[in-house]
Amino acid sequence: MTYTVAVLFEDRAFGGHEEGGWYYDYGYPCEVRIAPQRRFKTRAKAQGYLNEIAPVIDRMNRHRPSISSVLSKGRYRAYIFSGKPCGYPEHRPTYS
Repeated sequence: MTYTVAVLFEDRAFGGHEEGGWYYDYGYPCEVRIAPQRRFKTRAKAQGYLNEIAPVIDRMNRHRPSISSVLSKGRYRAYIFSGKPCGYPEHRPTYS
């Protein structure tokens, strides 16, 4: 098994006008030159790389408000994936 460290761009999207409006969070893998996606054979090495790029991600988010803010333009966050990185949610949610 391989472990992949990838940066996701995360934000909040408007779901619809039902019951006064609702929102959902989403994220998708993005290429970041200063924190490139990398694969590792062990989770420990992947965690080491994640710790190494954490300050870079913090600098990228320095002037970006939380995704819960109306001023949000999204934020970056690094994750460890088992295999290929993927975004979330898999399908756009619907109001129920």
